Amino acid sequence: MKHLDQDRFTLQTIKPERTLQSGEIIELSMLRMVTIASAAHQPDALVETEELVGKVVVVPIGREEELAKWKLTVRQIVPLQDERYYSFKTDSVANVNNMIRKGDRVDVWVEFKSNETLETAEGEKITSIKIIEGLQVSGVKSAEGIEISDRISLDSMLTSDAEQLSSARGKPSGVPLLNTYIMSDEVYQAYAAASAIGTIRLALPNLMESGATTAQVTVDFDQWLRMGRLNTQLNAQQGKNIELAPVIGNNQEVHEPLLSENSNEGVKEETVDSTNEVKP
Repeated sequence: MKHLDQDRFTLQTIKPERTLQSGEIIELSMLRMVTIASAAHQPDALVETEELVGKVVVVPIGREEELAKWKLTVRQIVPLQDERYYSFKTDSVANVNNMIRKGDRVDVWVEFKSNETLETAEGEKITSIKIIEGLQVSGVKSAEGIEISDRISLDSMLTSDAEQLSSARGKPSGVPLLNTYIMSDEVYQAYAAASAIGTIRLALPNLMESGATTAQVTVDFDQWLRMGRLNTQLNAQQGKNIELAPVIGNNQEVHEPLLSENSNEGVKEETVDSTNEVKP
């Protein structure tokens, strides 16, 4: 149903019933039709409910704003077949200065430990490598279990799109503790293997480039996994292995690295039962 009905001086458009936060999925009940001056209409605003329902909010949208196309995207928030939720501990630095939000897609790199490198097929030694592209962020929670969102600024509506985006992501509502991702088995295995040999680094692409993709393990990292080069790298780490084990039982798994010696002494294993209790 098209709402851009207008005369010479006014037109009907769509605005939200309330402020919409980053990561929210738009429902019909969140929208209202209003009459505004033709001169106040944003050229890139979506004006049909069919175009809006189901979209994900990228940055906060105020109650008196039209719904600009660049502030919305089509992104996956729930797992598809053969995918699961996985949660990992995080902090503001890991989350790109606390700029990552629910609904984002991030690229994942591993930065190798000091004095460690991997060798390419051409003999080049590298200290970091991209392991995953387009990893879906399903949630970013604080220690209190509150979803991290953005604080809206009224004066931001007078600035450019890029400035609005930068301003919104620079005013988080809290400090992140857990990131929840949507992962296939292949993507999780790559993430776990990378965690064992270095520090995970997240990279946030241009949020104004909306679109739906599926997380993929990069070709280079997949080749190293298949050739067993990472196993060789792990075995060379002074007789120590690093494994990734669940530390919290829930409908989703939370992981952190556990360090164990090659000998059987001091090996710490944890299992999670259906009652959500962590047992040593």
